[in-house]
Amino acid sequence: MAIFKDFSNEYIFDEKSVLRRIKPPMCDKCTSQMVHNGYNEYSKQNLGNLKIGKYKCPNCKLNKEESKSSWINLVSEVKEFYGSFALDCLDMDVSYDGMARISKYILHRGKDYFLDLADDMLSEIDLPPIELNDEIPIIHYDEQHPKRERTQKYRLTVLDGKSKRPIFEELTDSKDNPTIINFLSNLPTENISPFIVTDLDRRYGGVFETVFGENYIHQKCLFHLNQLITKMFPKNRTIYQEYVKYRFLNIFYERGTELSFLEDSLQEKEVRLELGLPANKDWKKEKFKEFRKLLDDREKSRRRRKENLPMNSYEKSLDNLEELRKFVDEIDTNRINSNLWDKLDKRLKQIVEDF
Repeated sequence: MAIFKDFSNEYIFDEKSVLRRIKPPMCDKCTSQMVHNGYNEYSKQNLGNLKIGKYKCPNCKLNKEESKSSWINLVSEVKEFYGSFALDCLDMDVSYDGMARISKYILHRGKDYFLDLADDMLSEIDLPPIELNDEIPIIHYDEQHPKRERTQKYRLTVLDGKSKRPIFEELTDSKDNPTIINFLSNLPTENISPFIVTDLDRRYGGVFETVFGENYIHQKCLFHLNQLITKMFPKNRTIYQEYVKYRFLNIFYERGTELSFLEDSLQEKEVRLELGLPANKDWKKEKFKEFRKLLDDREKSRRRRKENLPMNSYEKSLDNLEELRKFVDEIDTNRINSNLWDKLDKRLKQIVEDF
């Protein structure tokens, strides 16, 4: 009855599950009596389907379909219900995959459905404007590269470091220095010394100096740095190369457990070679499998505790950086090719300069 509440007794839900009028309506064009002419079927995955009757005028051949407002209202009610459901789940830190699993007990929907639905619901909420009241506000500057009708565009964005919300953004045709300077001029610079976090693009220092003078602090993002470090190493790495990689990743983040595992693996390889035991491709593959499991277990453990990867203190980072400089100078070039060593040396000098 909830589904058919919009229909009067002039309608029938027949033996073929078609919703139609018992007596066809009059033609809107020539006012002749129309006749039944089959149906159109509408469906929604895991919700159901509805067959809507069609009519045809025998005189002017005009086709007409019965109103499907009941179906539209039903789908809207389900969307509204699941929208509130998704927002409540987000408040309780339930993942989109978790929402999808719970929905199996109601009307099943996939995690992408809840992701899109949550975006729609959140976009309708009017959030208060962000005000940079701190004397040293933390802001993030970032660029994305979307396309509009096959034309390359650039989205420039300034985000609040605390709320992670955009302060302002702009879609432009270019991301050259004058464009960025003009964009950043929208940021209020009076009585504030912004702490700006960016990726490792070397242009930003000159751009920020033009906009803010000397009244700013520039921090290059460690996430982007670690991405660049990881990309330097070949996909089919040796255990020694993996060890070198984690020596770099250990500068700012605590990677002691991973380094201990890799050091033990290197020692094990030496012992196996001395004893004439195999330390070939199969052994290496098994060691990397154990290492990936270690990484996965540590990541899951941090998620359960709602913790991030721990960062080293300033003093610890300095010590790690100094130890790494000595290590790179004494690196075994027989185990790392000269091309990779040159990349490592160049990246290390850049890290020292930035730090």
